[in-house]
Amino acid sequence: MDLFFFISSVNKIAIVAFIITFIAIIYEIYLLIHEKSHASKPFIPDLRATGKTSTVKVAAIRQKPEKIKLNRPNKRTLFLLIAIFIIFCVIYALGNLLQIFEPNITNRNNIDKTTVKIISSSGIKIYDMNFQEQDGITDKNIRSGEVIYIALENISGSDIDRARIRVNTDSWSISDETDLYNSQKKIFYRQYQVASNESVLKIEAQLHSRADGWLGQ
Repeated sequence: MDLFFFISSVNKIAIVAFIITFIAIIYEIYLLIHEKSHASKPFIPDLRATGKTSTVKVAAIRQKPEKIKLNRPNKRTLFLLIAIFIIFCVIYALGNLLQIFEPNITNRNNIDKTTVKIISSSGIKIYDMNFQEQDGITDKNIRSGEVIYIALENISGSDIDRARIRVNTDSWSISDETDLYNSQKKIFYRQYQVASNESVLKIEAQLHSRADGWLGQ
């Protein structure tokens, strides 16, 4: 499981946890303020009801001072909630950033490899720059930007003088024609660089006969 998948899955939970933690922090702050306001107000008895001051005899009794415990909000809890709040904020921000950069990463990975598909022609071969034939051509993955040789097998005992090879186009042009010939492998070939925006290479090729013209037309 990669980092993006993990943070994306956590990011949905972070939204809910973000709200809950935020409410808890607000409540803890409210308790602190409420406690301080009560502690700062001294108790003053109201003597305005009667003009007489009543005297009360109080017996002297020794009594241990009583420790009053106030239920104050725990500051450690508040700090812990704030720390959790910050962590979820960071996770949420990372999730959003990764979602922004994900299309660029995905597109880059998609164009790194190109699937070669051959249509309408037989005898087509793919070679690297060292003239090493690439096997499994119909399922061959070629990196974008790679320079390759696209070749067409010659017919033995014929008057073939050139070939034409087109890639990802439906019409022939003069630039598709080639008279480059490898006598050892008996192929006509042309050099081709795979573009970064090409996900599929559709290759067609024809041989040219001096007597009959382009074969297969």
